[in-house]
Amino acid sequence: MKIGNRIPPIILEKAAEKTAKPGPEAAGKGARESSSKVSLSDKAQQMSAIKAELENVSDVRMDKVAQVKRAIEQGTYNPDSTEVAGALLQNHLIESLYR
Repeated sequence: MKIGNRIPPIILEKAAEKTAKPGPEAAGKGARESSSKVSLSDKAQQMSAIKAELENVSDVRMDKVAQVKRAIEQGTYNPDSTEVAGALLQNHLIESLYR
């Protein structure tokens, strides 16, 4: 079960910073560009950089996994049954909408 797919703000900020800085290829552009070339807008370049950053980010928070594993091994893991039931129902409802 996937808990959520929020993109951490730091990832978005780093991707935006990378696309905001002009690369060395921008300095060599002149008036002799061919009209058959396609150039991406700044927004499209930012989206491309964000997508590339997201491909390097794991969906699994290993620190949380390790914490829960330790709690289970120590016998101290006591999840709130109301929260678990709510998350299961929410996940089921979302999945049923997209079938």
